[in-house]
Amino acid sequence: MALQFGIKEVLNLLMRDYATGKPITFIDYAQASSNEFAAENLEIRGGHGNALLMTFDHSKSATMTLTLPLVDLHLLALLGGTELEEATKDILRTEKKILRADGVTLDKNPIGDVTAYEVESGYGFGEKIENVTVEGKKVTLTGVEAGTEVYLLYQHAIPTTSKKLTIRSNAFPKAVSMTGYGLARDRNDQLDKPVQVEVHQARPQSNFTFNMSGTEATNLELTFNIMEFTDENGRKGYIDYTFIDEEDGTIDQEEGNDGDGGTP
Repeated sequence: MALQFGIKEVLNLLMRDYATGKPITFIDYAQASSNEFAAENLEIRGGHGNALLMTFDHSKSATMTLTLPLVDLHLLALLGGTELEEATKDILRTEKKILRADGVTLDKNPIGDVTAYEVESGYGFGEKIENVTVEGKKVTLTGVEAGTEVYLLYQHAIPTTSKKLTIRSNAFPKAVSMTGYGLARDRNDQLDKPVQVEVHQARPQSNFTFNMSGTEATNLELTFNIMEFTDENGRKGYIDYTFIDEEDGTIDQEEGNDGDGGTP
């Protein structure tokens, strides 16, 4: 096994709840995954010219950053300090329609009343229309001329499979553990071999940006503060990197295993 590797591929990450060990999500679609380490440096100076005599290092820190081109709702809930819920509440819909002689047809089945307003100057809300009759999706507006542009506001039901998450004002992300799987190319034999990165305890930073743009897809960039752990030998650390000396994709041919992945 070489001690020099070329490392290119992004990590695939299994993320778990630190307290319970329950899996939260598996991320095999990241654009980038990076680790950053930093420490403070204290200088001791003295004598003529205040020369540097000694240095002390302290306050080492470690972070992991993920850039994700897909939005995982479990991750958004984690960042918001909440859980993903079933969405059961009816939601408000606003439609802009041109009134025909026989009325107007809504896109969804309304629940309860429909509120109507005349459109003012193309975009604004004008006078409220008082005489509104609703039958199924069909809405009749008495006293309003055909060709008038109107806004229609109403509640409608959503599928039972819909999800909801809330970014709460008084809740913050919980701690997680992460196991990353990557590839490194061995300089000696030019084979791609597995690398495992183990983050034992980390907490997502509460600051994140969630963009919704008409010209660009949303990217989530998540930064995790990695916390100290103690291994089975009593040594303290932040991250374990394990370089595995076998070709990626090979199957262990242990005694009693025929290599088909089944039970001996």
